[in-house]
Amino acid sequence: GWEAMVREHCGGCERPKRVCICTSLPPQKVLLENTRLLIIQHPKEREKRTYGTVPILNLCIDDVTVITAFLRGSEIREQKRGNRSKGRRTY
Repeated sequence: GWEAMVREHCGGCERPKRVCICTSLPPQKVLLENTRLLIIQHPKEREKRTYGTVPILNLCIDDVTVITAFLRGSEIREQKRGNRSKGRRTY
């Protein structure tokens, strides 16, 4: 029936259990001291859900901020300036 077609997913990486990547991830999230990671994610990348790079980074690095948008260069520079004014570095 229908239930046989539904794949079991890992509770950690949210991938199907047969392609789970949890054993390849660090045991604890990495803390980037004095640094904050800002990821500007293209909307099409978000469609990949668990198979894109952003979900993997979220599993590995503490304090990741993700903006899903299609931004031009000037908008990215403005975003960086806005975060620096709050006393945080963005690279």
